[in-house]
Amino acid sequence: MVGFEGSASGGNIGSSIGVATPGLPGDSATYREKTDLLTSVTARVGYAWNNWLFYGKGGAAWASDRYSAFDALATYDFEGLETRFGWTAGAGVEWAFWNDWSVKLEYDYYGFGTRGVTFIDNVSATVGPLDIKQNIQVVKLGVNLHIFSGPGWPVGWW
Repeated sequence: MVGFEGSASGGNIGSSIGVATPGLPGDSATYREKTDLLTSVTARVGYAWNNWLFYGKGGAAWASDRYSAFDALATYDFEGLETRFGWTAGAGVEWAFWNDWSVKLEYDYYGFGTRGVTFIDNVSATVGPLDIKQNIQVVKLGVNLHIFSGPGWPVGWW
């Protein structure tokens, strides 16, 4: 079985860390990274058995990212925005439970590599690049409706 799939996920993937600023008593810094949108276009290749489908997938991916770094004394406030392009690969299992409906469990790896991001300091208007490496791992549990099932189309894969 061969197929194509497009996927888009919005959310708040990210983290924040606070650290003490050396040399500045009473100061601390906060660094944040956030992915707002994670999208992909992939090809799926699988094996169907009864109402089950076991598959692997791979293709192109992109992510919308926001970065910030600021300190408590307001001596700097850096921000960086970018859209990253990369690749994705994954595997999953899907079970057809009724007519055109199925449920799936899937693992996906998104590789975006190391890219230079331009940061702008909102305090001093300083601009500078910083290299950031990004890889994302996602586990999906979902319910699917197979819309291409009619005359000339197979109903699901069974």
